[in-house]
Order: sequence, then structure tokens, then C-alpha cells
Amino acid sequence: MMQRGRRKKMKTNLVLSVLAIAIVSFSAVGQVFATGDFSVSSNCEEISPGTCGSAIITVASINGFSGTVRLTATASPTTGITPNLNPTSVSVPAGGNANSTLTVTTSCNFSQHVNCQWTVTVTGKNDNLSHSVNIFVCVGRNCPI
Repeated sequence: MMQRGRRKKMKTNLVLSVLAIAIVSFSAVGQVFATGDFSVSSNCEEISPGTCGSAIITVASINGFSGTVRLTATASPTTGITPNLNPTSVSVPAGGNANSTLTVTTSCNFSQHVNCQWTVTVTGKNDNLSHSVNIFVCVGRNCPI
């Protein structure tokens, strides 16, 4: 009778040990896959006469990320400006980066405005990852401010 209770206890300890190893292993695997990410940056913070005519948007791999990142550009306020990205989708290699060019077309009326100002937000998305960078745009007689 004593031996049977001992075997049962050994089986329980063995099952718990295997379970603990499995949990640790799966959490480590999850951490490896969960750390891949990317960043979105610009070579200039402002597009205006005398600064940048266009902005190079760089999408860089972080922790081995690789994949396609879709880029969008939105302006605030939305009137009087059209932001354009070329290309609108980039393939980022693990440990590397990819570029897109942001250009803007504006309909600023210099006779009515000393300067026209917008903030263009470029957002990169891949599955559930999303990162953005803001670029200030100023057009007019008093730019840059």
C-alpha cells in the first residue's frame, strides 16, 4: 500500500514537471515571435521652402521584423493639400529598412495667406503593428516659421 501511494506521488511530480517545462518553453517561443517590430521615421521634420522639398520615409526592422508595411499619408487640416507617397507599400527585410518618398501638392493662396500650415501623418501598418511619424508642412512668405 505504501508503494502505491509513492508511485502516484512520483507520477504527479513528473506530470507537473513536464507541464512546467512546456509552459516555460511556449512562453519563450511566444516572446521570440512577439518581439519583431518596425519603426517609421523621416529625414526631415518640415517640408517648406528652404528646408525639404520632399521627405524620405524610412521603415526600419526592429528585432528581426520582416514583411510588407502599407503606408498612408493623411493631412490635418485636410483642405488645400494632397500628400503623396511613392511607393505606398514597402518590403522590409529582417535587419534592414525600406524607403518611400512623401511629396505634397498644395493650393495655398499667397495673396490671402501669409503662410499655410498642415501636419502630415505617415502611418505604416503590418497586421496588428502600426507606427506613425508627423511632418510639418508650411507654404507661404513666412516659412519656415
